[in-house]
Amino acid sequence: MPEAELWQKAAEGGGRTGAGAGFLVMLGNVSGQLLLAAAGLSCGIFVGCLVMSLAETLKALPVLSRRLRLAVGLPYLLLSIAAGKCAGSLYYFLYGIGRQ
Repeated sequence: MPEAELWQKAAEGGGRTGAGAGFLVMLGNVSGQLLLAAAGLSCGIFVGCLVMSLAETLKALPVLSRRLRLAVGLPYLLLSIAAGKCAGSLYYFLYGIGRQ
């Protein structure tokens, strides 16, 4: 039996007949939609936290550049801050600092 026919048969309820077949298909659709909603919400929260942390870093840069009287090396300062944040997050996740 070709693969396309197998998928079609599974979508129709696995070859079952009666009221149970429609319920299984509906249950699969609902659980898939709930899983998709949970994944979308999680991704949205992650991106929101990432954006807010970057915004906090960018708000601190003018103050830091004025206090250091830095006019020429600002791109290098920004690159070093980003590299430090990346190294810190990798250390945090790879060595399990947040776990108890």
